[in-house]
Amino acid sequence: MLRRDPTAKFSTTFERVEVDHPNCNGLYALTDRSVYLAAGGHRAEEDAIETLMALGERRADAEYLLDRARASNAKFTTTDALVREMLRVRATGEARIHKEETRTHKIHLQAVRFTGSNGRWTTHILRNTYERLLENSERQAVEVGFWPQKSQRFWAFQGQFFWDDENLTSSEATALLLDRTRKKQSRIATALARLELSDSEQNATGRREPIPDAVKLFVWQRDGGKCVSCQSQDKLEFDHVIPLARGGSNTARNIQLLCEICNRAKGSDLT
Repeated sequence: MLRRDPTAKFSTTFERVEVDHPNCNGLYALTDRSVYLAAGGHRAEEDAIETLMALGERRADAEYLLDRARASNAKFTTTDALVREMLRVRATGEARIHKEETRTHKIHLQAVRFTGSNGRWTTHILRNTYERLLENSERQAVEVGFWPQKSQRFWAFQGQFFWDDENLTSSEATALLLDRTRKKQSRIATALARLELSDSEQNATGRREPIPDAVKLFVWQRDGGKCVSCQSQDKLEFDHVIPLARGGSNTARNIQLLCEICNRAKGSDLT
């Protein structure tokens, strides 16, 4: 089930979030230095060093980890990839680093608040992740967060929010939403085509506007309240001398009194 959540929204301002961070395990969820930001060369290296320093590493140790990561001969074009390799080097013991006593660090991050399900569920999205999310959600469904109590996953797609409880992947959610959009566009195109056809038919047959009351009164008095063809006063009707379908008008000169029988006999032919 994939449904739109009209109540879901991001906050309009960034909030400052304080996070307790005792080690590097939560790095990818916490760093304010754009885990998802593509930044090549020196910028990526400097960001990686400062990221580890923010988590308690001495600069010398962080630089040593960077040198060991370079030794793998891999090309790192993002901060994320480079930091991952540095952490891998440290975790596997390839680098011997003097470790100080582990302390809990408080990291302050900028984030936007996301609320869904009519305000019943709230989470924070880091600023860089939020900016990338907005960009990518124009092309595909991007996960905003997961509400475990309801097993609902929230998605952002082309300026709208949706949720599903079927554990959909991004590709599956995108496919369903694009299919829904195509069907909606098809319905709109069909409705517009029918409207255009209806307008064309109406223009072809003549738009039937009501005869003004003043014209009816004038014609009634002029024709003496009786059929101009047989002089009957029963079941009188206001008849167009030249039918509207053939360019006639609702003026008094084009209106006459006919009884029902004479009007039906006349048909739509010109007299």
